[in-house]
Amino acid sequence: MGKAGTTTDFYSGILTNEYCKPIDANLDRIGWYCGNAEGSTHEVGQKEPNNFGLFDMSGNVWEWCWDSYNLAYYTETAVTDPKCETKRYNSVVRGSHFGYHASDCRSAWRGYARPSTQLGSGGFRVMRTY
Repeated sequence: MGKAGTTTDFYSGILTNEYCKPIDANLDRIGWYCGNAEGSTHEVGQKEPNNFGLFDMSGNVWEWCWDSYNLAYYTETAVTDPKCETKRYNSVVRGSHFGYHASDCRSAWRGYARPSTQLGSGGFRVMRTY
């Protein structure tokens, strides 16, 4: 959903700077991160949407995912759309947030947190398939 059919680091292009400064021009167009967020979240929809019309798929707030975190996901399962396994100790978070480096905002990056964790920089999206 985040890359919306693109093959680059972000749906807006390639990663040009993996840290906070100087500003990564491609990420700056689509997301809030340590290089441009000034230490806080921002209202959704101020940056460019992806090809599916979704905003803030990179940066701003983490997004909780249904998947359980497994370090070996992509070596033990299909590379494309691996299936969620029985719930483990940690859940996947994606998208990164306003305080992280540009490289952590790539669609391919995934982190994890315990489901009981309270994140002031976290959120979720309700998705529906047809």
